[in-house]
Amino acid sequence: MKELMNQLSDTIVYESYEADEISYRITIKSAKDTVRCPYCGEQSNKRHSVYIKKVQDLPIQGKKVVLNITRRKMFCSNPACVHKTFAERFAFVINAETRTNRLDIAITELSVNMSSVAASKLIGKSMANIGKSTLCSMFKKINQNDC
Repeated sequence: MKELMNQLSDTIVYESYEADEISYRITIKSAKDTVRCPYCGEQSNKRHSVYIKKVQDLPIQGKKVVLNITRRKMFCSNPACVHKTFAERFAFVINAETRTNRLDIAITELSVNMSSVAASKLIGKSMANIGKSTLCSMFKKINQNDC
C-alpha cells in the first residue's frame, strides 16, 4: 500500500488502511514539517488543529478508494498576512474538492461520450460516488478553460 500512495505523492506518509467488500479506506498524512501559507507564501510549523479530509481516489482491484487525509490547520507566521490560519494543501487534490486530480481525469475520460445520468450510474458502480450534477459541473469547468 505504501508504494501505491507514493505514486500519488512523495510528500505523504501512509499510516493504515481498512477494507471491506466494496471499498478501501486509506489513512495518510503529510511528511512535511513545515507548510507554506497559500496566501502569503510564508513557511509555518505552528499547528492550530488537525482534522480528517475524505477524498475519493482511483479504484484498487475493483474497489472504491477513500483517502482519509490527516490535514493540519496552521497559524501563519507572517504578521502582515491577512489570514491568521490556513489549511494544509496537497498537490494531488484541488483544495475544496473531494476527489483526487487523477480520479477527475479518469471520470472525464470515461464519461465524455455519455449522458451524465448514464455516466454517473456507471462510475458509481465501479469507480467513485458521483452525481449527474457534479459531472455537469466538471464539464462546464473544462469548457470554460478551453475558451
